[in-house]
Amino acid sequence: MAAGDATTGLPNGIRIGEGVLIFAGAGSPEDGTTGAGFAGTGSIYVSEASGAAYRNTGDKDETEWVLIGTIAGNIDTVSIVDLAVTTAKIDDEAVTTGKLAPAVAAAIATGPVNGYSGEFDKEADGGTELLASALVNRAVIIQITCTEDFADGDGAKTAFEIGLDDGDVPDPDAFTDGVAFVTATEGDSFVFHGTVPAGEALTITATAATGTGTGALKATVVSAAIAGA
Repeated sequence: MAAGDATTGLPNGIRIGEGVLIFAGAGSPEDGTTGAGFAGTGSIYVSEASGAAYRNTGDKDETEWVLIGTIAGNIDTVSIVDLAVTTAKIDDEAVTTGKLAPAVAAAIATGPVNGYSGEFDKEADGGTELLASALVNRAVIIQITCTEDFADGDGAKTAFEIGLDDGDVPDPDAFTDGVAFVTATEGDSFVFHGTVPAGEALTITATAATGTGTGALKATVVSAAIAGA
């Protein structure tokens, strides 16, 4: 299992290939401005506001951002023969991920958006999958924003861990054991990044606050299959 690295403040991004980055920012990206000068073709940007992910179909000198999850963002329509595949032509189990090209199988396994966005309040308890397991290794960047001060009050503050689960032996704090959140206050931002190995899910595990304890956060995740993995 692979652990991640953590930094505080706004992310500079993580490199997943030559000139290809995953990074986050406030709001939707702007063509020609967001990522200009450093985010090459194929780079991924995630909006901290909505959790939506975008892919740069331009280059670092002239960025063009397309929302992942749309046909324009994920499918090369030029390479698809009109009506080459129809429901009438597909028998039961005739098409499965195991029969598709690895890149297509990876896209199906990781989902069209390649990300997650959700909020966890002080009553959150138990584990939640941020990303389901996939067929390939994935690079991930996890943006955590504190939405409520973490304080014990007359009980105990909320606790959160971010880790991995292979369905057999979980590693719930592979990315963070939550120590970074112990003294966090509303508006604080944290970034964790690393690799989610093939066959493993990315998880967040919460322990609810007790008494007048507080602590809440928003998690935004973007992932991309690692080339050649």
